Formats: sequence, C-alpha cells, structure tokens
Amino acid sequence: MNEIREIMADVNNRFDYHVINLDIGENIIPNLGIELYYNRSDNPLYDPRWESNLRWLEEKKWCLPWKTEGLLNFPGKHMVTHLYRLHYLNALNHVKIVFKKSEKTSVKAYFGTYIRETVMQAGNP
Repeated sequence: MNEIREIMADVNNRFDYHVINLDIGENIIPNLGIELYYNRSDNPLYDPRWESNLRWLEEKKWCLPWKTEGLLNFPGKHMVTHLYRLHYLNALNHVKIVFKKSEKTSVKAYFGTYIRETVMQAGNP
C-alpha cells in the first residue's frame, strides 16, 4: 500500500488528473488501474511532459524503451482525399498503470485517430 501512496504522489505532480479503475465481479478483484491524463490531449510533439513522464515510466521498469520511442513517434497527421479532404490526426490520449497482485506492474497506452474535415476553397480541389 505504501508503494501506491508514493506512486500517487508522483502521479499528482506529473499529470493534470487521474482516474482510478477497479475490477469488480462477484467480488472486488485485486487489480488496480490508474489512468493518467492532461487537461488538453496534445500529443507528445506539442507537450514535452509526455516525453518526461514516459521516461519516468521507463525508469520504473513499467515501460520498455522501444515502446516509449514508439509512443513518442506515433503522433502525426496525414491527409486523405475521397469526395472531400480529410485530415487524420494521430494522438496519444492517456496512459494507464496497471497493478495486478499476481503479475508485474505494467503500463497501457491509449491513443486514437481524430478526423478533421478540410473545407475546400473555391478553385482549390
């Protein structure tokens, strides 16, 4: 329990807010998840806290270095033209520290693609 208190103190200094997840079935399962968020879901390209905090998770041995690099390099954008232009924005939304009594602590990353329609200008296809 002291480990969780220490982690929560770190989390409160590193992220804007968090959400606690419990696994509940017929009984409360001894698993705990802590989802970590920023008020704005800027991707790592625009918010340096992402790199710092992913490195912190790495130092704790909860995230492998190559996964940190993948998460830092995931964000970006690309455009697709169908009947109209769409911009796809890839972003890292949040991470979750997962504590399971019978397993090693791990981290999950949650990301997504947001679609933004591009308004076509007269004369610009």
